[in-house]
Amino acid sequence: ACFVLQMTDDEAQTKQPSRSWSLATPCCIGLLVVFFCTLSGAWYAGLNSVFGAIDVATPEYQILNRGQGYEVRLYNASTAVSVGGAKGSRGSFMRLAGFIGVMGKPQNEKHQKIAMTAPVVTIPSGRGEEMQFILPREVNNTAPQPTAAGVHLVARPASA
Repeated sequence: ACFVLQMTDDEAQTKQPSRSWSLATPCCIGLLVVFFCTLSGAWYAGLNSVFGAIDVATPEYQILNRGQGYEVRLYNASTAVSVGGAKGSRGSFMRLAGFIGVMGKPQNEKHQKIAMTAPVVTIPSGRGEEMQFILPREVNNTAPQPTAAGVHLVARPASA
């Protein structure tokens, strides 16, 4: 059986094609483009670290043990830049960031920009905590001296 659908000329003239899809399509595409551009900009600016993606160098290490959702690592000896401060102090982080040149001219004797590494180390103390950035291996033995008060270089022995 074959079916044929026919329209009279009057019906064909009164039926208008639907424009809702054709008008909405460019608007939706534009909104999607803006959304993904904003998301990629936020990812590049640091949102990636919120989701656990590390896009900076890490010190060399060996994995000693793996558990469910964690690793026990043995880090090689290294050099770190360190500062003491109040527990959870954003000021400590910013002083270390100044040393490597995150927010402008690096605050070290050579005015040398130094790459950020992860993780950032915090060590509890009686007066708060010490915060450290482990320096990339390229500058381990040649790191410039800090120029900001209270910021200093420390040798880190191999540790787990």
